[in-house]
Amino acid sequence: MITDAVEAVGGQYGPLRHVGVSAPGVIHADGRTMSIAHNLGDDGPFDLLTPLEQAVPVPVALDNNVNLAALGERWRGLARDVPTFAFLAVGAGIGMGLVYQGEIVRGAHGAAGEVAYLPLPPNLPPAQRSGHGQERLANEASGYRMLAQVRASPDWPGTRPETVAELFAQAEAGVPAARDLVEAEGRHVALAVASACAVFDPELVVLGGGVGSNPMLLPMVREAVAALVPFPPRVETSALGGDASLTGALVLALDAARVELLGALGFNFPVLR
Repeated sequence: MITDAVEAVGGQYGPLRHVGVSAPGVIHADGRTMSIAHNLGDDGPFDLLTPLEQAVPVPVALDNNVNLAALGERWRGLARDVPTFAFLAVGAGIGMGLVYQGEIVRGAHGAAGEVAYLPLPPNLPPAQRSGHGQERLANEASGYRMLAQVRASPDWPGTRPETVAELFAQAEAGVPAARDLVEAEGRHVALAVASACAVFDPELVVLGGGVGSNPMLLPMVREAVAALVPFPPRVETSALGGDASLTGALVLALDAARVELLGALGFNFPVLR
């Protein structure tokens, strides 16, 4: 894909200088080792960067996809003038990028914002707990989980939705079972936002991802957050949509390329993030 892109535009824009890569996992401090990449089918730790470096003849930078979505939103989205905010992505999984005073919060292991591991109260009897006694937000809030609940329903009214988009469409059309699942999703998302507010106090929370960016979810999350948090942040849907992580990867590559080029000339250049 990189080779094809360079061949398509290289004559217009010049040589490739740097590559930024967005990846769905925890990136360790070395910038190349990744862990708990469940959606890639590998919990790791494993080295994702070296194979890319061997295939591409320029420097490569790697970062977590939700962290990069937050950087993208800060560069070209709703958070351009907001120094402290969170980007909550809900899709196949759930994760959060935290930006404090303009800098990504990474934590001791690179795992800051991994809200998929937030423990949930075990309200159900043990035999009915999907998490087998380890209820976590990821077990309840992902798009996969919503569709699993649809399939598990013994008496779904009418046509059973096969995608999250179809599920939201049925909820908007007033199908009670679909509405119940979407409202439960709104409560789960609001719980993640409230948890971040308790320890991070962001001014803004941006919702993204295939599930999180659905406009039907926004008023539900706002209402639930307002009921849970003493100082509720502004909650908005991402201005960048599905391009948020890609835009952040572009920030990563542009920063590195500018530092390299201008550094060779003896200039210091402030990075975009």
